[in-house]
Amino acid sequence: MLCILDMDGVLYRGKYVFPQTLPTLRWLRENHHRLVFMTNNGTRTRSEYVKRIKEIGIKVSDDDVMTSAYAAGVYLKKKRGKKIIVAGEKGLEKELRRAGVKIVDWQKPGQVDYVVAGMDLAFSYEKLSRCQQAILDGAEFIATNTDNTWPGEDRLYPGAGAMIAAIEAATGRKPVLLGKPEPFMLKLVLETAKIRAKDAVVVGDRLETDIAGAKPLGITTVLVLSGVTNLNQVRKAPLNLRPDFIIKNIDGLKRIIDDLS
Repeated sequence: MLCILDMDGVLYRGKYVFPQTLPTLRWLRENHHRLVFMTNNGTRTRSEYVKRIKEIGIKVSDDDVMTSAYAAGVYLKKKRGKKIIVAGEKGLEKELRRAGVKIVDWQKPGQVDYVVAGMDLAFSYEKLSRCQQAILDGAEFIATNTDNTWPGEDRLYPGAGAMIAAIEAATGRKPVLLGKPEPFMLKLVLETAKIRAKDAVVVGDRLETDIAGAKPLGITTVLVLSGVTNLNQVRKAPLNLRPDFIIKNIDGLKRIIDDLS
């Protein structure tokens, strides 16, 4: 079974690693299930996430990690030579450069072909204005993800969706979305792993991204209540957003995988 695991809210919350995480991941590996760690968070490179997961106690490689930043690089790889400005963190810029994408300084005037936006801790009115100008002048608008929040240790913080919404409002344009719930990343994972959708499980903590993205592809969905979603929200959700299984924490995944295998 291919287990596609969201990270923040599933394995950890901020710097706090849930006590059930390491035993569950070890059990999955010992029982010969493949693990892929997938996140909408485009602020870090795959290598940085590899380091984070290794700190938990599980050995992984870049090939075991899928991020919206890496997905953006894959999407744009065939468009080498195009000029791109980025509203995002260094991790996004690094993944794009590794894919051969040419990034230009957003502060410099001039025609660009793409605006790639995600979580940006230095987002400002000036950067918003530059993105607006580029898009209205014809640049394609690409978003890594539109998560409105991300779970810190103490509370929810504004996510990439807040920046994306500002650019949408300023331009009247919707972006090409590469992160969940769009199928781009999940399809890339399945194709790379050479696994059929029916032999995969997606584990996440968000109805509108993890569950909504996996259900149309026929992938079994598991919602973990250790992140941003609670049971009351599940009960009120439309049928297309309701998961196949609900677990309190990641430890409950062992029973589900046993039943599905």
